[in-house]
Amino acid sequence: MQSTLTRKIAAGLMGLAVAAGALGSAPRASAAGLTPTEAAVIAGFGGFVVGSMIAERHHRHHRHVAVDRWELHVMRCEARYSTYDPASDTFVGFDGDLHRCRL
Repeated sequence: MQSTLTRKIAAGLMGLAVAAGALGSAPRASAAGLTPTEAAVIAGFGGFVVGSMIAERHHRHHRHVAVDRWELHVMRCEARYSTYDPASDTFVGFDGDLHRCRL
């Protein structure tokens, strides 16, 4: 969910940068003395930098925590078998019988 939100924010910032460049497409210089092309390049670069900062912040915030071997085993079995029961370390196979997870 968070990565989707981050992507939407980054895309929105990029779109805002493009729109800012398009708004300045008149052949006159801006109040800062920039041509429309220069303003668009600066706005695009700014959007890229801000989007990268948001993505990096998200990446640092969601680092994986080390887990022990049992937790890793349980996570793999739960991902592989929808009927996996961590209490008994078994899952129901296609034959209807219980099988021990050996992942």
